[in-house]
Amino acid sequence: MTKPARPKGKPLTPEERRGIIDGYAAGVSIRTINLAYGYAKPTIHRTIKAAGGELRNDATPAKFSDAQLRAWHRWGRTVQEIADKTGANSRTIYKRMAKAGLRLPEIPERLPSAEIMAAYAGGSSMRALAKQHDAHISTIRRLIVNNGGTIRTNNVPPSGAAG
Repeated sequence: MTKPARPKGKPLTPEERRGIIDGYAAGVSIRTINLAYGYAKPTIHRTIKAAGGELRNDATPAKFSDAQLRAWHRWGRTVQEIADKTGANSRTIYKRMAKAGLRLPEIPERLPSAEIMAAYAGGSSMRALAKQHDAHISTIRRLIVNNGGTIRTNNVPPSGAAG
């Protein structure tokens, strides 16, 4: 099914508005409504909310249970490791962990914090440090932040530092 041609900025007609609201209330997905009417998903969301409707979570169900998430957390898996294993986005894992009342895994004690901080301050990249210490880049980033370091946004070492 292809989207009907819709001129940009064309307002919803009362019939379209009613069709969107009724369709969603009857269980039709946002994507199907989007394909049928040609309006952007945010427009459909706003229309439903403006009519007093609540958006439901039509997302694909999780590919793993909360019990499995708890087990991975207990075993010290990082958010990114769980995301990579499940094919989920790391933000999804963070949200699921928060919903389940889980804290982020502790930074492994095997990582030499002082050495990593000094290398990062000297211009080493987080990616290089992660590879060197067999850790995930997100773990290195948390270690740096937790130890009072500042993350470089342009990945340019401080002036005078050797890379």
